[in-house]
Amino acid sequence: MPFVDIHGSSFYYEESGKGEQVIFCAHAFLFNSTMYDNLIKLLGTDYRFIAYDHHFHGRTISHSTKTNFETWVEEIALLVKTLAPGKSVTFIGSSLGGIVGVALAVKFPDLVSRLILLGTPLKNETFIESIPIRLFKFFLPIIGFKPFIKGLTLQYFGKSFRNDPINEAEISYWMRTAMENSTRDIPLMISAMLKRNDYSKGIDKIGQVCIIYGDEDSAVSRDRIKSLSAQINRNVLHVLEGVGHLPAIEQPHLVAPLIQSFLKASN
Repeated sequence: MPFVDIHGSSFYYEESGKGEQVIFCAHAFLFNSTMYDNLIKLLGTDYRFIAYDHHFHGRTISHSTKTNFETWVEEIALLVKTLAPGKSVTFIGSSLGGIVGVALAVKFPDLVSRLILLGTPLKNETFIESIPIRLFKFFLPIIGFKPFIKGLTLQYFGKSFRNDPINEAEISYWMRTAMENSTRDIPLMISAMLKRNDYSKGIDKIGQVCIIYGDEDSAVSRDRIKSLSAQINRNVLHVLEGVGHLPAIEQPHLVAPLIQSFLKASN
């Protein structure tokens, strides 16, 4: 299996396509890189896709217990440099993955030429980030890990997606995936996100950005997305009806043509 060792941790990644343009895919909190499988298939083989698992997620082996988000971003920069040496890549990020993408683009502008954000907030704007970490650590043992993760994962999906019986198996799969994360790792991730720097001050310097947002996103408000769009000089904003926090999973056939158009227009 493909891994890259960085600072004592082994980052798992999947690679597909053979194009000259490199597209990194960063997944949402509690999920893993396979959330992009359907979207990547729809985008075709004209690009080289690299989808990786974050710290404490999927098949990435995290030996560090550091909760420093800035260090994690630096490690992703090293991952990009290792897998796409000398390249300036397109970075697709969903939720947490988008937060990483924004930080990467601000801190390492030479590494990211284009940014595609799916349901991405800035600093402390999601439901989970509104909970002080000390309260989270206190209530998690009371609520129970599995009920908490189940409820949070379900909230990520839009009402339209949740209410369609055809999606029951898909939602159940992602709930099982989310619960594979450990009770130790989840607080570490949340703590790191809460303590991260405010990158809104440098976001106006990012180059070309495509923002895709679902109007049934209960984790990030439409006002926050509009605010994000207003802070970026060169961006295009798409709002998808009947879609929640995870457009790449819920409606990949709607997301793919938007991304393709953006990539062609920004060449």
